[in-house]
Amino acid sequence: DIVKAGGQHASRTFVKRTLVGEPGITYKYLGLRLFAHAWSGPGVPPVLKTIGDLNRQMIEMTKQHKNHGKCDYNLTLINFMEPSSHSKVGFKDEAYYGMGKVSVSWHADSSLESNSSIG
Repeated sequence: DIVKAGGQHASRTFVKRTLVGEPGITYKYLGLRLFAHAWSGPGVPPVLKTIGDLNRQMIEMTKQHKNHGKCDYNLTLINFMEPSSHSKVGFKDEAYYGMGKVSVSWHADSSLESNSSIG
């Protein structure tokens, strides 16, 4: 991918991204527009349907919490980077699931709404 940080600098990333969500939805990140693979509708592969099913389960679980805020999740952004293929890049140990060295860890978008259930 080629991304622009703040519209100023273009650089190649080593992260593979897949966007899965409601049919027709897009996501813009650092100047890169991603188009979602639909998780519902005719001919959707089972793996994408499963991601949609997990999304609906997460919505229901979030609604059970008091003061949950908005929780109508309409997309899932999946990031992946194979650490061994880019040894010059510094990686961090993933602290929660024993995944070893990773480049993309838990984070939140800066444009979240107040009291968002995403964090």
